[in-house]
Amino acid sequence: MITGNKVALFKLLGHFADKIKETIIWNKGYGQPAMKMGTLNSQFEFIFIFSNNNPKNRMFDNAYFKRGSETNVWDIKRQRNRDHLAAFPQELVKRILINFTK
Repeated sequence: MITGNKVALFKLLGHFADKIKETIIWNKGYGQPAMKMGTLNSQFEFIFIFSNNNPKNRMFDNAYFKRGSETNVWDIKRQRNRDHLAAFPQELVKRILINFTK
């Protein structure tokens, strides 16, 4: 995700830094093989949660998980998808929707 866009990503994060509520690390379980020698395999992705409602406070007003039941590191295995190589696993999308939406 970040490989070719690191500068753009960090500029965007800097611009919206006062809106960042939380950062979740999605641990994909194994690193995507690097394309070239001397390159680290990429095993995780960032999930940034932005908020206009008191972003400095890490407590979510409209979260749907119980105290102590969620962490900011999610171990969810990648899924193979022949139609799209960068598709997100359904479990990842489901976890976001169940925990943060009505």
